[in-house]
Amino acid sequence: GRATREVLAELSGQMGLRAAPEFLVTEEEVSPLVVGARRPRLVVPRRLTVPSQAGVLRMALRHELHHIRNRDLQRVAFLQAFVLLFWFHPLAWMLRRAHNLAVEELGDRVGAEESGRSHYSASLARLALDLRPQPGHPAAVGLFRSSQVVERLRRLRRPVAHQPLRAGRWLLAGGFGMLVLAVSGVGLAHPKHRAEGRKVASGQLSAEERALARRASRGVLDYLVA
Repeated sequence: GRATREVLAELSGQMGLRAAPEFLVTEEEVSPLVVGARRPRLVVPRRLTVPSQAGVLRMALRHELHHIRNRDLQRVAFLQAFVLLFWFHPLAWMLRRAHNLAVEELGDRVGAEESGRSHYSASLARLALDLRPQPGHPAAVGLFRSSQVVERLRRLRRPVAHQPLRAGRWLLAGGFGMLVLAVSGVGLAHPKHRAEGRKVASGQLSAEERALARRASRGVLDYLVA
């Protein structure tokens, strides 16, 4: 409705965007998300556009607009291509998983700036129960994925400053990662390592492997905010 678009225009201006993104409302009970790396479109379920959900919608819009401002969709698309190229390498899957969690954590902190972390956390947990996670689209970034919500709620309690990721750092990190994977790729094409890659992709990790993935995610976030 008109009121929702006015809020979107207000928040877009506050967050330094030159114009509000295209705004779409869906009848599906899905997580709010941004889709399209070249021309981002913001999609929200109709249930969040009613007056009683104005506060929750505002938090969700701040979260999604941060993804647009920080060019997260372009990096998600890059990492999707990265994983397709090095699908046999477990590290490629772990890097994508760690990156996705790190950018969602930064989005959560931006989304919580107005309402406070306690209120934001309660709203995020409630939405995770009421709505389906985002569709599995390679160029989409949504408010939540079901497997990440508990970890994100835990991380919201930690004091971490956030800054947009500089393009130079991203290109340097991506180039270095591709070089490392290219050098080690031949040996890791063995069926044993392909099986490990599939295990990481499907989330079938041991406690020790999950701890390693969390440390990798923490390292990505520290790099993003440094």
